Amino acid sequence: MEYDVTATVADGAHRLCEIRLAQGRPDAAEAAVCSALPLAPDDEALWRDLLHATHAIGFFRAARIA
Repeated sequence: MEYDVTATVADGAHRLCEIRLAQGRPDAAEAAVCSALPLAPDDEALWRDLLHATHAIGFFRAARIA
């Protein structure tokens, strides 16, 4: 049962990350992933999502400066 809960939380965070990135809200995408990582630290998809979100944050910050 613990695996089911962990997988469900990780899947929900992944989906929310994708939605927030599509909305142009990388900070919210990062928050979604960071909230799930303590429960599923071995989930490679979450780490990949974190990389995408932090990259997008840097992109949006650079765009605001330019």
